[in-house]
Formats: sequence, C-alpha cells, structure tokens
Amino acid sequence: MSDVRKISEAIQATGQYYDIKDYMLNPKSSGYRGIHLICRHDAKSFGYENLNVEVQVRSFLQHDWATAVEIYDMISNANLKFGSGSNEQKRYFQLVSTIMNDAVINRNESIDELRQLDKKLNILASLREVMNSMYVVYNSKSDINRSDSCLITVDVGVQQINLEIFPSDQEDDAAARYTELESSAQDGLVYLLARAGSLEDLRRAYPNYYSDISVFVRWLDSCIETMPKM
Repeated sequence: MSDVRKISEAIQATGQYYDIKDYMLNPKSSGYRGIHLICRHDAKSFGYENLNVEVQVRSFLQHDWATAVEIYDMISNANLKFGSGSNEQKRYFQLVSTIMNDAVINRNESIDELRQLDKKLNILASLREVMNSMYVVYNSKSDINRSDSCLITVDVGVQQINLEIFPSDQEDDAAARYTELESSAQDGLVYLLARAGSLEDLRRAYPNYYSDISVFVRWLDSCIETMPKM
C-alpha cells in the first residue's frame, strides 16, 4: 500500500497531474481500491494539446481483485464492474476486497461470511474452471517488441485469444483494424489494442484477457478452504 502512495505522489510531483480519485481512502461500493490520477498529456508535435490520460495505480492484490471481477462478469454476465449483479454477488467481492486490504474489523467473522456466501454462489469453483483457460493464437513466429502494436481479440465462447502483431510501420493499419472491429462488436468478443515489450509482459499487464487469475484463486482458496472454521 505504501508503494501505491509513493508512486501516486511521484506522479503528482511531475506537474502534469490535475485531479485525483482516491479509491484507497474512499473505496467504491463494489470494493474497488486504487488511486486514479488525471494528467495532461500534450502531443504538440502531432498537433494535439490539452489531452488527458488517466493513470491507475494499484497494488498487485488490488489488480488481481479487479481482474477477477472482470473475469467473473464475463462468465456470469453479472456486470459487477458497473454496479449490476445480485446483492449477494456484490457482497462477496466487497468482502474479498476488505479482507485482502486488511480493512475488516473481525477477520475471522468476515472470512466465515465469505465462506457461507461461496457455498451458495459457488464463485471459487467457477473461477477455478476458467483459470488460465484461454488458448492464444498469434500471427508471428517470433516474440514482439515494444514498438509493435498488438491487437487482441478475445472470444469468450470458444476460450480463444487471437493476437495480431503489427510492426511499427503498420501502426495506422492496426488502429484502423481496431476501429473496424469495435464498431461492429459482437456479443462474447472483446478487443484491445496495446503495446508491450514481450508476450509475457502483455499477459502480465492484461491478465483479465488471458483469464490469468491464478494468484487470486490461490489467495481465495486459502481463505475459504484453509482458514479454520468458526
């Protein structure tokens, strides 16, 4: 948590920052925690001024929680990220967040409530089933580099990720292709245009697209299955 604060303060000290949403001090009702900073990002050499960029700073556990919520939304259609879902589903992830961030009054009571909710909702088993379940197909025999544009298409129905890699001289083609896909988006398909230094970096940065919630599932399992029952 101290590292999240330290990085946030360093960004504020750049002079580019002008607004902050502190979800560590005041978590969202969903349980989401982190710090969002709205910063200026001018690109005058390209003819753009007064652009905004939102920088989201989270701990690894906070990021794992947010990833797990997104994946649960994909498999359950609960849409918890945007405030939908049943009261019990909402309470489940609120509890997980407070326990993860040591924000509970009585940890054992909170874990016992979480255990009872899981018996009813079976969320841990559902997340186990999709953990690292995505099969990745990509159009290159070599690894990617930071100047490449990576276009990810996630097909939840067949649990497959199609990764198209565009070299730096095809950046406009990548943007056009992404816009085309987004404008005719189909149910069950999710798109992302990003850059990363390697395939592993891409996976680490966007674990929700790869259903990579192994750390979260292990943590949740240790709470529900390992902690002594009251």
